[in-house]
Amino acid sequence: MKPNIFWILALLLVPMSFVSCSDDDDDDESSSGSSSKLVGTWVSYYYAEEEYVNGTRVSIEDSYDEDLMAIFYEDGTGISYEYYSNSWHAGESFTWWLSDDYLYSQYDEDEIEVATVTKLTSTTLQLISTESYTSGDNVYMTAYIVYYKKQSEE
Repeated sequence: MKPNIFWILALLLVPMSFVSCSDDDDDDESSSGSSSKLVGTWVSYYYAEEEYVNGTRVSIEDSYDEDLMAIFYEDGTGISYEYYSNSWHAGESFTWWLSDDYLYSQYDEDEIEVATVTKLTSTTLQLISTESYTSGDNVYMTAYIVYYKKQSEE
């Protein structure tokens, strides 16, 4: 099954969660109790996929495209969009909730995706999610990192 692009992007942020950069945004960066900060329309500005083998990064593919959008509604529902062929195309609807520094999205009864929230302010959302598997003596992991800027309140 192809993973949802929103969460793929979110997975990329895991390695970045160990590195901190200073910025001028002095909003509280904790996601705890911040569900109201998440409500609104978010458009991506950075996406990366990092590949790891046994904990060592072996590749990274990144871009600074604004081709993903997610709308989080106050009632705990949302919808994802992807930009291609010169227009936004609706993706899947989902329900969402924040708990500690994790964003949970449920797309159907059996599918819940989890992303680590590495930053959540009134204007910036940074997510990372990972997938891993073992083959022989090797552990393979892909981290999906997505940075969003808020476009509007819903």
